[in-house]
Amino acid sequence: MEGSSLDHVVLIVEDDRTLAALLKRGLEEDGHRVVLAPTSASGFRYAMTEEFHAVVLDISLPDGSGVDLAIALRKHGLDFPILMLTARGDAETMVTGLDSGADDYVVKPVSLDVLGARLRALHRRWRPPSSVPIRVGELTLEPSRLVARRSNREIDLTPAQARVLEALMRNAGNVLTRSQIARFVNAADEEPGSNVIDVHIRALRSKIDDPFGHPMIETVRGAGYRVRRLNRAS
Repeated sequence: MEGSSLDHVVLIVEDDRTLAALLKRGLEEDGHRVVLAPTSASGFRYAMTEEFHAVVLDISLPDGSGVDLAIALRKHGLDFPILMLTARGDAETMVTGLDSGADDYVVKPVSLDVLGARLRALHRRWRPPSSVPIRVGELTLEPSRLVARRSNREIDLTPAQARVLEALMRNAGNVLTRSQIARFVNAADEEPGSNVIDVHIRALRSKIDDPFGHPMIETVRGAGYRVRRLNRAS
């Protein structure tokens, strides 16, 4: 893996000792400091007591699901990037992982170069969420709280969903391509065949559009997505 001057601390939650050791060695060569956890319980304990810049999380663990662990970490307010490892590359598994609060995923067998590149992208683009609410029509987003509000109804979001919505709302009325959104969200959607952004858009629609009857997120065929400036009187 290509060397760098990064000094980020990464938590790897992986029960396969051989794979965990390989990932640890590779990430250390890339300039990271690495802590290993073989179970969901130990991963949660480390995450709650130490400071990490990212978590690499296996979706299948001996004492529970990595999905459940991601949900628990998000519920406890931990907003560092989560990169999910999965042996399955099907859409259902990917959607489940991203909906749990993961920011990106890598399919096993893991390429150390790809894993390192994904983590560098997450570190490079991550920033603390803004505490200033964003308003477009009847929709309000509070990025730091991971909460949206529409028609006085509060809607919980995952960190990645909040960043996708923030990108669209800050550019309300303008079309953003998937790659433009991906750069804002830390995702690797530029890779051929990736549909990470589409997954987040579908999840957002189910939360902020479907219950209200007046969609705010539009698909512009062949171009990307945009948020409409929908007024209450519409």
